[in-house]
Amino acid sequence: MKTVAPDVAREIDATVIPLADLDEHMQLLNAGLSEAGVEYDQDVIHAGAAETAMVLAIDEGLVRMDQIERGPEGDISPARLLSEGFRSITENGVLGNPNEATVEAGETIIQKVAETYVKYIETERSSV
Repeated sequence: MKTVAPDVAREIDATVIPLADLDEHMQLLNAGLSEAGVEYDQDVIHAGAAETAMVLAIDEGLVRMDQIERGPEGDISPARLLSEGFRSITENGVLGNPNEATVEAGETIIQKVAETYVKYIETERSSV
């Protein structure tokens, strides 16, 4: 995103502020989990603890906790994931353990992400 943002900005004649790359975003989500007291850290996420927690915080009715399944945990190759797709790594589409998700963790994650991105935007605006 940070690489293409200047081109997009010129093309649409607007200020485009890239907020974070994927690694930074995942670190924010994991930091939010930790701040909420959930000690779970997954480098590559999809439908795991952090994302499930955020959906729970937005609308608990969207998550069927009785049907949650774990996915592969630990080291997952982002390059393989992007080049070969999710099916090459996970049969159920989940990366990580969504069972760790809580409403409180989701609220903390959303707050942390929003505050961090607001700071990024304010810094960018003041430097223009």
